Amino acid sequence: METLPVLAAARRGSREPLNLHVSITMNQSVSGLMPPRKAGLIDLDRVVREYQTSSRGQAELEAGRQRRDRELRERENRMRSLLSRLAEVESALNVPLPVAVVTGGLGQEAADWEGLMREAATLRAQVADQARGTEVFRLRRAAQLEDAESRLRRSLRAEVLRHLQEKARQGQFDFLLDTIALIPGTGSLLSLDTETADVGPEVLEELRQP
Repeated sequence: METLPVLAAARRGSREPLNLHVSITMNQSVSGLMPPRKAGLIDLDRVVREYQTSSRGQAELEAGRQRRDRELRERENRMRSLLSRLAEVESALNVPLPVAVVTGGLGQEAADWEGLMREAATLRAQVADQARGTEVFRLRRAAQLEDAESRLRRSLRAEVLRHLQEKARQGQFDFLLDTIALIPGTGSLLSLDTETADVGPEVLEELRQP
């Protein structure tokens, strides 16, 4: 006796509301007495991945990534500008103190020196704020894009499953086997008197039709 996982386009353990999520136990010695059954074979994960590449949702996702990258470049440019000015100010401060500053004078040299000191402190604070803000932005956008891609995959998977259910209702196959039903290490199906066919390419073509 052999038990063949029979999946209506779902992986083992799926909670999808499918009609044929069962296992069939067969006695191979008498399988020749059974009427031929038309089976479909599909790599559901691959179909969903390939369908995603041409979906409108994927285009929107890529646009979101491009906006993220553009914003990061702008932030990096602002950081370079701040660091460049800070280097200039610190270079100006790395010279012997003006006599007016040393003696506590109130001349223009002392005022200029104090202005540079204040500007350097402000620039250091801005650099720190910019670095923190960029990291927060990077992490937030990464989480948002990851969530958007996860929602897109779930939506496309549901669409593929609905399409497969419709094909089953039209009688195009009696049951559908995901490639998870392959025997481990062999890449082959249990010996059944079935007409098997990979419906993946056909499904992708149909889904991509306008």
